[in-house]
Amino acid sequence: MLTSPRLLRIAVIVLLGVCLPYIIYAAHRAEESVENRPGDWLPAHFPETQRLMWLDDVFGGDELLMISYPGCELDDQRLPALADRLESAKWEGIPVFRRVVTGRDLLEEFRGEPLNLSRSAAESRLKGWVLGPEGETCAVVMISSEGKSNRDAALREVRRAADAVGLLAHELKIAGATMESVAINRVSTQWYLELSIASLAICLTLMYLSLRSIALTLTVFGTALISERLSLAWMHITNSPTDSVSTMTPALVYVLAISSGVHLANYYRDEVTSGDLQSAPRRAARNAWKPCFLATLTTAIGLGSLLLSDLTPVQRFGTFAAVGVIGMLAVQFLVLPFLLEYFPPRKWAARIRISVHSDPLSAVWHLLANLIVGRHAAIVVCGMALFVLGTFGVGRLQATARLHNLLPEDAPVLQDYAWLESHIGPLVPLEVVLRFRADDPLSLLERAQLVEQVSRVIAETPDVGNAINATMWAPPLPATNGGLRSVVRRTAFNRALEERKSALASTDLFRELDSEQLWRISAAAEASDASLDYGQLIQRLKTRVDPVLAQHNTLSGSSVTAVYTGSIPLMHKIQSQLLNDLITSFMAALVLITIVMIFVMRSIPAGLLCMIPNVLPSVIVFGALGWLGPSIEVGSMMTAGAAVGIAVDDTLHFMTWFQRGLSQGLNRTESVRFAYRSCATAMLQTSLICGLGLLVFALSPFVPIARFGWMLAALLGTALVGDLVILPAILIGPLGAVFRASNPRDTQIQAVTPVLN
Repeated sequence: MLTSPRLLRIAVIVLLGVCLPYIIYAAHRAEESVENRPGDWLPAHFPETQRLMWLDDVFGGDELLMISYPGCELDDQRLPALADRLESAKWEGIPVFRRVVTGRDLLEEFRGEPLNLSRSAAESRLKGWVLGPEGETCAVVMISSEGKSNRDAALREVRRAADAVGLLAHELKIAGATMESVAINRVSTQWYLELSIASLAICLTLMYLSLRSIALTLTVFGTALISERLSLAWMHITNSPTDSVSTMTPALVYVLAISSGVHLANYYRDEVTSGDLQSAPRRAARNAWKPCFLATLTTAIGLGSLLLSDLTPVQRFGTFAAVGVIGMLAVQFLVLPFLLEYFPPRKWAARIRISVHSDPLSAVWHLLANLIVGRHAAIVVCGMALFVLGTFGVGRLQATARLHNLLPEDAPVLQDYAWLESHIGPLVPLEVVLRFRADDPLSLLERAQLVEQVSRVIAETPDVGNAINATMWAPPLPATNGGLRSVVRRTAFNRALEERKSALASTDLFRELDSEQLWRISAAAEASDASLDYGQLIQRLKTRVDPVLAQHNTLSGSSVTAVYTGSIPLMHKIQSQLLNDLITSFMAALVLITIVMIFVMRSIPAGLLCMIPNVLPSVIVFGALGWLGPSIEVGSMMTAGAAVGIAVDDTLHFMTWFQRGLSQGLNRTESVRFAYRSCATAMLQTSLICGLGLLVFALSPFVPIARFGWMLAALLGTALVGDLVILPAILIGPLGAVFRASNPRDTQIQAVTPVLN
């Protein structure tokens, strides 16, 4: 009859044989499908999102590209040739681009019937949006649904068309949502493989130095790779998009798996020295289950707190990172004991059984313990001072969601933006829609005159570029002065406008609905102006436009209202949301993990005290950012809650050994020394594995990945200092009196990590 352990071994073999090939395949597919979708950053319940969606529904939500090049002027024959090529580009008979409009097209339209404007008058209407101050112009390309499905290929069509008309690819200056999405896709994956290999090498090296066994190192490494692939495979299995934010999931799971594997391997070593080699893996797994489960639980809580974010990519990262670490725990406790049982490192086991090892850092921990015992009060005071200073710094934090803060300064797309803004005009859209009720007493001419007045106010607002509206496709509006001739002319003009409603609607700046009439005023601000505060810009605009409408409504009896939408209000909302999400996710992780710590410590005061070294790192690191000035972006925001969950692991290590010392009759000072001797080296090694394994990603050209790497490394390093310096000082001081071992059976907790020798 098969024994239970043998049944389990057979189940693991079958599971690996059946699932591993598919896990590898699914992970590969997830890596191939990395794509950044602009809509993912638009939570549907945001009022700003709803207004932008309303704008798209009413006026059309085309994804645009602005294309120009040095020497692109109104009379340049290459521009219309390029437009013709783009309009004829098709995939399997389906157009890639829905419509192409050039500055030259608009010039001819304004000079032709029925406007008949002079060239200078026509050019004045084009300046600031398709015509630059020195005469440079551009093509505005509207992407079709087919083009949106493969933006990279759509841009290749643009370059192919440019090559056909004699333009070199590097000469093109391209901006727009399509270009931004492709640029982020490319930069977020640039060097990712190389950095992942470097992280792998660092973790392998540190793991070998910790375990001192090639066989054991490769065994832990194998389970870490399975965990890393599984975290990616879930994205493909659940048909979830892989974006630039979620690409950090496998790297994070990998380094956490290495760290956790080192802990489990040291349990195994402890069992090898005290029992037979064959059953050592099962005994190690049994002894390590509880502390490893608690460490994984707190890490998953910290990562899962990101689900409270309103930003879909952040939610996605939190979901798959939390699922990934839970899967990591399952893999390690199913696969690692199985591998160690079937392929035990016999030479290593024989060596450690006959050798007497000592901790090479024991002298360091002895000196540190002496320092803390003599100065524990000063250390606690310094820690609290840093907490207060960091708290004030956190209050100074600023967030950013701008493209310029996500990419390196020399990114080609940013160079294109700078060129286009200096040669054509601002690029970040700001839309104001004036809403007239269907029964409004104003004539169409009076409405057009109000739209022109508001357009001038918007264009004259500091930091706002030229504002365009549907009246630009009408003859100059007549003056409002009295007299019979003026009345007749205005009546005739109003009749002409009524007849041209369809022409006005074709501009996508005018719509007449059953219940209201809408006039859209489209302006823009500079993307490259880092000092521009979008929140202040929106407020400045409202303080200028709203009084104009209020005065007009009072004099005319109308009830015209304005809707402010576009990228600028939405980006301002996302920036403020990043700060809100940072606070929300951190507080949620803090509360939930504190509850876990109270449960583990079986005391409310003890649980609260144990959380101090886990809160302090986030306050210090984010406070330093607040004082130094760098704005936080999505990569920084994701680290706070995650760091709390990961950092608690070391706190659990130290506290379990401290409590074991108390249960053995030691006083608090002696118990702190006992904890240093027992787990300080293990804490240092696992923190180095996690920290350095992630720090290498600070070299990524994609700012969110780089920030995530170095900030999480900084947070984990600060947490290690908190656990090895501030926590012992608290335990030795008066506050540590809450830890008393009244019953050895109650306080005896299996040590999380044996001494690493």
